[in-house]
Amino acid sequence: MTNKGERWFGAGVLLRWRKDGGFGFIKPSDGGADVFCHVSQLRHGEGSIKEGDKVRFSLTQDGVSGKRMASNVMLDPGTRLSPGSSRSSSSSSSSTTTTS
Repeated sequence: MTNKGERWFGAGVLLRWRKDGGFGFIKPSDGGADVFCHVSQLRHGEGSIKEGDKVRFSLTQDGVSGKRMASNVMLDPGTRLSPGSSRSSSSSSSSTTTTS
């Protein structure tokens, strides 16, 4: 389902994400102004994208504020995850040492 006022399907990079606020900003690849993104507009839910990811989105206009915002946001299909990588924000760089 598309939102009323949906104008185009664009691409960009997720610049910032405020997990505590449930929103972030996308820098469109066309060089336009950053676009607001709310967690409710992530197609695959919170944690499906992270800062620095290439994303695809539709550009809509908020009915109340009149400002541009992203909807139907998803990881760019051209972006491939390396084996064993995760979309979560937790780091896998910690190591555990076990002794016998």
